[in-house]
Amino acid sequence: MANKVKFGLKNCYYAPATIGQNGTITYGSPVRLPGAVSLSMDAEGENENFYADDSVYYVVANNSGYSGDLELALIPDSFKQDCLGEILDSQGLATEKSTAEVSPFALLFEFSGDSKKVRHAFYNCTASRPSVEGNTVEDSKTPQTETITISAAPVPATDIVKARTTDTTSEGIYNAWFTSVQEPVITGTQSYTDIFAGTGAKTTFELTHTPTTVTEVTVGGTSTSAYSVSDDEITFTTAPGNEDVVIVTYNYTVNG
Repeated sequence: MANKVKFGLKNCYYAPATIGQNGTITYGSPVRLPGAVSLSMDAEGENENFYADDSVYYVVANNSGYSGDLELALIPDSFKQDCLGEILDSQGLATEKSTAEVSPFALLFEFSGDSKKVRHAFYNCTASRPSVEGNTVEDSKTPQTETITISAAPVPATDIVKARTTDTTSEGIYNAWFTSVQEPVITGTQSYTDIFAGTGAKTTFELTHTPTTVTEVTVGGTSTSAYSVSDDEITFTTAPGNEDVVIVTYNYTVNG
């Protein structure tokens, strides 16, 4: 049965990640982030209207991932070393250098619900250094939390940003969520549209993906078939005019 409400935050983990030259990501074993207090991740990227012919000609959907804050009772030393570039020296000193580089990781966590806990994953995260804060103790002791600011970007090779479990998630995937990073398997075809404006004298344009089939090509608002496609490039028989907007809609194969 589907959840009607959600509440709570628990089972936060990070999994160190390595990004290959082809944009694929491999993950290490998840490491627990104990003491999760709150998580707030805001969507990055807004739809943009492309105007032509005195109207909205096309709506471009932008998904740049998410950014936000994870509040913990204390940030574990392991996270600071694995993801923030801290160094543990031979004397047992945790050292931060100005030249340290952050490393990517997957963020795994769980929200409770009235029916079943929903497990989430952001697959390509980076974090910024936390602030150093402290307060004097007064009449009562109040625990002081620490906050990590996180950016979650799409995986370069697959464009996948996040995933979550549902009612139909297999028991094996659900139970292994915090044991190893469970990656989506997406196959099939997907539609995509590239837009080129201010084309000049160009006849060849590089497409974002390699098309399997081209469904529509317009130049200056008029459909055309005077083109050829090779790999991820489209070449027109005659160069579009400098003021012409070129719109190419096509299908491509998704293997993620």
